[in-house]
Amino acid sequence: MDSFTLMICSHLVGRYAQTHEAFRKFKGGLAPWQRRRIVDLFHEHLDGELKLETLANECGLSVSHFARSFRRSFGTSAHRYLILKRVEIAKALLSETNYSLVDVAAQTGFSDQAALTRTFSNVVGATPAKWRREQSRHRSFVEIPKHQVLQPHD
Repeated sequence: MDSFTLMICSHLVGRYAQTHEAFRKFKGGLAPWQRRRIVDLFHEHLDGELKLETLANECGLSVSHFARSFRRSFGTSAHRYLILKRVEIAKALLSETNYSLVDVAAQTGFSDQAALTRTFSNVVGATPAKWRREQSRHRSFVEIPKHQVLQPHD
């Protein structure tokens, strides 16, 4: 009788309990407050001068644990995430302003226009100038004064 009761209980717990799925979903990733802090830090330091050690310290984790947790939470490495964010912001600047490529490169943390073009082409598959021309067929530019910095859309 005891084994039958255990079998029924085991079946009921396995079939109807959902706690094991909830634990699997969040296992190993960054906590929500850590994700928000890291995203904020990346937006403040688009130039890439932010070290992995600094990011890990902000989260209270070791560098190796942070790197694993970051990859689990964001699906990519911290460096690749930063590159993709810079390209995303560059795309917004290219499509919504008439900034030169040099200005876009400077605002998105690239060392020069060549670095922007090389990275943009690798990620998007087209040069920034070509991508802008294709986008301009569908949109009109908004004139923004040179001294004003455009904030990226979230």
